[in-house]
Amino acid sequence: MNAAIIFSFHGSFADKFKKWESDTRRISEFMLIDKYSKKFDNVFIFTHDSKDFSDYLPKNFRHVRLYSRPLYILFGWMVVSFYTLRHRIKIIHAECGPALPPIFLVNRLTKAKTFLNYDNTWFMTVNNKIMREFIRMIERFLLKFIDYFVVASTEIRDFVGEDKAILPVKKGIIVSEFDPNKIQKHEIFDRIKGKTAVLIGRLHPVKDPLTAIKAHKIARKTAKNLNLIVCGDGELMDECKRIADEKVIFLKFTKDIPAIIKGADIFILSSVYDASPRSLMEAMCMAKPCIATKVGGVTDYLDDGCGILIDPGNPEELAEKIVFLIKNPEIAKTKGQKARERILKEHDLGKNIDKVLQILLEGKR
Repeated sequence: MNAAIIFSFHGSFADKFKKWESDTRRISEFMLIDKYSKKFDNVFIFTHDSKDFSDYLPKNFRHVRLYSRPLYILFGWMVVSFYTLRHRIKIIHAECGPALPPIFLVNRLTKAKTFLNYDNTWFMTVNNKIMREFIRMIERFLLKFIDYFVVASTEIRDFVGEDKAILPVKKGIIVSEFDPNKIQKHEIFDRIKGKTAVLIGRLHPVKDPLTAIKAHKIARKTAKNLNLIVCGDGELMDECKRIADEKVIFLKFTKDIPAIIKGADIFILSSVYDASPRSLMEAMCMAKPCIATKVGGVTDYLDDGCGILIDPGNPEELAEKIVFLIKNPEIAKTKGQKARERILKEHDLGKNIDKVLQILLEGKR
């Protein structure tokens, strides 16, 4: 049986290799590729790369390049349809919502079953209400051309319809890369003293790093040696630096995230919206006590039993919870242990891919 994998137009092999410096062990798509290579005779993988990455793929894989994002968006569905008909592809696996355009009409023109790993919606990240509703209409239309979903949150499951969601809220991470017993803390911790909180993500309004930095400043009134490490870059970098004090360390992007989390005492997520935050799952897997905002799909991963949930845009509440964890190390440790147990049980990417493939191949939910 032949299958296909379609990358999101937000990602390509070139993007991922640049980010991870060709360390394929850390790239979740390569775990997906490995699983598919063992279950199907031939697999065609579609991306908007201009370079051929076939040398990095199993022998039964073929890399189909669409060269640019505009071509990918406009003509991807035609290319996928041609290959599906020509090579009798039975299952098409699309990674993330932005992979929707190349699936357009494919399951109407062919007999292939289309499957989407639906991490987040487009429309919920748009601030303008009119534009948000317009994109919502387009997105809902495109979803009609999908047969099955694995959803990243209850919010997304409700949007697509429970009858199409083949696994309930089962996004995951490569847990072997986040084993706290096998990872050494980052060298940055040799140069700082005191407790440390870490924030990981784009410095973008939807991630609201400003609230985290304000909370750190408030918390320092009680915990004077509290550090904050910010891993990420983006349009709010200048504003973040303007309001930060000397105890905030900006690392921009670093690929050694497990080592950063290993040395931290607390992980914080201050987003005003987040469908399925990877960094939160990574910190939970590293058994770190986590404080996160009650937005989007966050509560599908973290609850009050294994972490602390707060309202978005409230630096005073976030500061209060940071100080609480510092003053109560046993509670912090217990929450961290329970967080790791939850990730290992429910969000092991390898196990969840196996479940999805079993369902797709057997045709039973």
